[in-house]
Amino acid sequence: MNEKSSIIQKIDLCIVQISRIGDVLQTIRALQLFFKGPTTLSILFIGRKEFAGPLEFLLKKYCKHIIYLDFKNNLNRTSEKALLKQYVSDFISSINQYEIDKCVNLSFSKTSSYLCSLIKASQKLGLSRDKDDNLSISDPWCQYVYSVVMRGCWNPFNLVDIFISVLESLKLRQEVTMTILPSEPLRISQNTTSVVVHPFASIDKKRWEVSKWAYIINYLLSNIPNIEIIVVGAKSDTIEGEKLFSDDLIQNCFGKVTNKIGQTSLEQLYEVMRCSSMFMGHDSMCGHLAAIANIPCVTISLGSVRSHETAPYGNENFVIAPKVACYPCYPDTLCNGLYCHKTISAWLVASFVSSFFERIIDKCVTYNAIDSFLDRAASVDIASIILYKSGLDKNNKLFLDPLNIIDADAPMLFRLYYHIIWSFVLEDKEINFSIPPISSLVATEIQNYLEGIKYIFELNVFGEQYSQFVLDECSNKRPQLDKIKSYIGKISEIDGMSLGLKEKFSLLSPIVDYYYVNRTNLPGKNMIQLASNSLLNFKEANCTLNILNEFILKTIEDYRSKQNVFDSEINISGKSPHITEL
Repeated sequence: MNEKSSIIQKIDLCIVQISRIGDVLQTIRALQLFFKGPTTLSILFIGRKEFAGPLEFLLKKYCKHIIYLDFKNNLNRTSEKALLKQYVSDFISSINQYEIDKCVNLSFSKTSSYLCSLIKASQKLGLSRDKDDNLSISDPWCQYVYSVVMRGCWNPFNLVDIFISVLESLKLRQEVTMTILPSEPLRISQNTTSVVVHPFASIDKKRWEVSKWAYIINYLLSNIPNIEIIVVGAKSDTIEGEKLFSDDLIQNCFGKVTNKIGQTSLEQLYEVMRCSSMFMGHDSMCGHLAAIANIPCVTISLGSVRSHETAPYGNENFVIAPKVACYPCYPDTLCNGLYCHKTISAWLVASFVSSFFERIIDKCVTYNAIDSFLDRAASVDIASIILYKSGLDKNNKLFLDPLNIIDADAPMLFRLYYHIIWSFVLEDKEINFSIPPISSLVATEIQNYLEGIKYIFELNVFGEQYSQFVLDECSNKRPQLDKIKSYIGKISEIDGMSLGLKEKFSLLSPIVDYYYVNRTNLPGKNMIQLASNSLLNFKEANCTLNILNEFILKTIEDYRSKQNVFDSEINISGKSPHITEL
């Protein structure tokens, strides 16, 4: 920790990120894109030593001050309460020695909320605690993370973009112009060209068995000249690495595969990536490090991985995800079959990656690597995956474009709807997407959601009425407290009924959860202000529902016009504000 100074140092921005190493890397990526180089701002970074410490070589490019919370060596090993209390006291003092202007918590954990409540700052964003120990989240984007990102898998935004949006809301400078360049193009020289492979992940559900990676490595080395494979991983991956390198397919590639598992620091690994032409692996911190190093990434997403949130952040990267109903699952979901692992074949991945090198080898300008891959991929194989290519919408937010999908399913449609809706609701920005084709089953499924929208809409209308009743009672010369409590109780009942509808209409959860969290964090110093903001909250929720309703009806209308199918429609009252046409 930093020693106390007699001169109080001013901090423009304090960032709290005490989550794991992948979150730290995504925070660094956000800083890299937000500031585009060294900044004159005085930034303090607070992170866990075991996760942020190895990345100090990147953090110090943007953060002049770094303070580590050493969970591993202090909190977890301290048995005496007095010593623990003293450590926490010293840790908080080391932070509060600074005069902090803005503090943002990007961790969204219970521990971080208590930590931020102890930090003295002129302005705070993200999870914190008020004087009554209640959770407090004041800003819309952080409310969005807590309500949508933390509670389900329907978030359409990459976490890097969300972190950037939070930074933009702090108004640290007058103008932020983001430009995300494509990853550096693949290059094959006369000398050996390196491809970094990371075949590991934090949990078994997120990684293949090593035999599939042995096949991919052998395939690439057999079909691409002047290439070498560098296999990387942590010391904890050593046993799995030994299995990989003992595979006969790897043994046949003697001299072309380099084993660096457990042999590099993160700084050394970063330098390896900067000198390489491509990264491929599972969703892990290595992919984020490769994105910061600006090399093309191919990610195989399995298990609980949410590709839209955690794909390596860069333009023209690729993600291969399984097309199964149970994907993505939750980390604690039990799974004996690992069906998502079986859905993606090793040949499919190897063939896809080799396509990019063929274009350069043949020196063919018009060669389309993706078309070549799709042409030779067996229909049964390509139908079992979703091949995403990363790109930027007109607001410079990352999106994953599915390249091989003929018919969109309901979750894919709703993620598209939400990309448009949240861009408008949270940032007042408009974007356009074309409506993908759908099947009759999907048309029926999304039409059923109109019923759920109608129910929640009507509940919100009651919420408006009871909020107005509170305002009316407060305006009386002698307001009756019992009546006000009764009306507030009715609003709580409405919240309970809305939250209960999520089980039947799961794809509506983001709207229900966001406006509930927003309503529990309403600004206001008295009952009139709180009731007024509650009324506004219910109205805004219904505007959002109306927009979603219009998108669904538009999708069904387009389907009917193409299929000449006539079904009944459900409409809800109320006029929606115009945002954009799909």
